[in-house]
Amino acid sequence: MLGIIIPVYNPDSLDTTLSWIRRHCGVAHRICVVEHYRHIPPEKMEGVDHVRVQRRHPWPERGTGSRLGMEHFMNDPAIRVITELDEDCSQDITDMDDCYNSILQDSHVIIKSRRLLHSRQDRPRVRQLITNTLGSITQRIMHSHIRDWSHTHRYYPVGMLETVAWPSEDLHTHMWNTALLINMHRSGMEIRERSAVVRDQTPSTINCLHLPRYLWEYARAVGR
Repeated sequence: MLGIIIPVYNPDSLDTTLSWIRRHCGVAHRICVVEHYRHIPPEKMEGVDHVRVQRRHPWPERGTGSRLGMEHFMNDPAIRVITELDEDCSQDITDMDDCYNSILQDSHVIIKSRRLLHSRQDRPRVRQLITNTLGSITQRIMHSHIRDWSHTHRYYPVGMLETVAWPSEDLHTHMWNTALLINMHRSGMEIRERSAVVRDQTPSTINCLHLPRYLWEYARAVGR
């Protein structure tokens, strides 16, 4: 079974995201919504698990949502692969059934990148610049062919999550996901990359006020 985490809960887009899942996901799956909005009470939905973030910091918390969703699904022995989905990345994973079945046959991590330097991009230029710069640095540090580590779509086989060291809970931005992937890479796990092309002009959740924290977490993610 596939575990799908929606790590950044937004009441205005949740119905759209769940509808997308119903249209595109043909394999058996469970959904976990991680609710992090302080003043908006969560609406319980049938067939959807709910986890609430105890938000205690001002930074974007996609990484916190990812971690809590994974911990939730790790308690279910039927879940064999865990992935994430929100309205910002749904367009480039329409082959999620194929990726899921491929992992069951040959366990590995699949990254579906939206921002590889060799892919056509349609994203805000400042966001492209930051992502590609940090991605190129990480590629050299890791001695890897992967150019985009920061915010790509990936699938985590549960068997791998049970054996690799998890990043610190002090990482709150999506650098937590990057640190987890780097830990997998350093453990000798195979990572397969697929390039995706999408039209996406979604503004980044990382703004100028968050940038110092973002860079500090990046240094923690790669600096071992």
